[in-house]
Amino acid sequence: MDETEPMPPAPKNGASATEADEEKVLRELYGEPDADGFFHASDAG
Repeated sequence: MDETEPMPPAPKNGASATEADEEKVLRELYGEPDADGFFHASDAG
């Protein structure tokens, strides 16, 4: 237990997290946000 794991390499060429951009996903699901910046589900149903 005297050893520690090495740090992972830094991202290269502007790479970022593997998770999708949250705002992009919200826009795809709900469309554009309202004037206050909130996303709303449609009332259809």
